[in-house]
Amino acid sequence: MTLYEAQKGGSYCVEGLSVEPAITRRLQALGLNDGTVVNVLNRKKHGALIVQVRGTRLALGKHISSSIQVSEGSGAASGPEGREGLAEGMGIHGICVVEDKNFPEPAKKEDDSRES
Repeated sequence: MTLYEAQKGGSYCVEGLSVEPAITRRLQALGLNDGTVVNVLNRKKHGALIVQVRGTRLALGKHISSSIQVSEGSGAASGPEGREGLAEGMGIHGICVVEDKNFPEPAKKEDDSRES
């Protein structure tokens, strides 16, 4: 079955990607590799899906989600291992990072202009 056919609230295991090489590389950089667990969080109008992959929520368009082969699986999404990059916006092949909980907030800079 494809990810597009998956049910809201379901947990699925990625079996394969059958999209253009550039999109495949982007999805793999986001953690969508064979064997990865994907949780379907929500369905939007016009076919978009909100999924959770390795702690990150992604919005995938219909074209991409219908090109990802999955099987029914169980368990929670894995941790941040294997992450190499992030999608930069919905304009990049229909992939959008909605929320990423794996990266801490930037540290605040302290004022180093103390008098000695």
